[in-house]
Amino acid sequence: MPTCPNCNATLAEGAMFCDKCGTKMPEPGAAAPAPVAPPPAAPSSAPPAAQPYQPPPQYPAYGPQPQQPYAGQPPEAATVQSMLAIGGIIALLLGILFLLAGVGLLALWATRPAFMFVDPLAGAWIWALIPIIFGVVNFLIFFQTRSISTMVERSQYQEAKSKTLIWMILGFVLSGVIAGIVLLIAYLKFDPLIRHSQPQMYAQVQPYQQQPAYQQPYQPPPQQPQPPQPPQNP
Repeated sequence: MPTCPNCNATLAEGAMFCDKCGTKMPEPGAAAPAPVAPPPAAPSSAPPAAQPYQPPPQYPAYGPQPQQPYAGQPPEAATVQSMLAIGGIIALLLGILFLLAGVGLLALWATRPAFMFVDPLAGAWIWALIPIIFGVVNFLIFFQTRSISTMVERSQYQEAKSKTLIWMILGFVLSGVIAGIVLLIAYLKFDPLIRHSQPQMYAQVQPYQQQPAYQQPYQPPPQQPQPPQPPQNP
């Protein structure tokens, strides 16, 4: 039995209207009304995904930049500078000892009795002058080794070698054997250092290749016109 879609009352077959609520019944061939689609759900307000933490860029601290070593400095240069430093230290120590010896001789001769010499300080000046001179020369050797080392840093090898020779001789004569030997080692190390620093004197020469001569196309010599023949008599 058909029922009312509004009040669910039982109706007779073929009834067009509901007896209770008066609702019009749908025709038998009519399609049932399509169900109303529910409204779309409102999008949930989800919080945005958190971005990964990125630390701020680090800036280098302000300060003096370290000095870069001289580019292309040969390894022999470090050996020469080491020998010069050792020789300078030895000369400095010997200079101090010689000066102390000279002052000690002056003090010693000043305490001698006056009857030994007409002038008690005459002998003291003579004997004290020698170690004082040696001490001054050793101090000069110390300062000159520092100057030569600076010349090596500036790649002035030839000038530094000549200067080392002079103070090496003075070191052997007035500074003792040890300082002279150390300066001699430094002097001998200048030869490979200079050879290493000098540019190649003879560059590789490419073999000479003779360029082919330009050949002009062959042109035949111009033909001379033949002289006119005299007419022959019949």
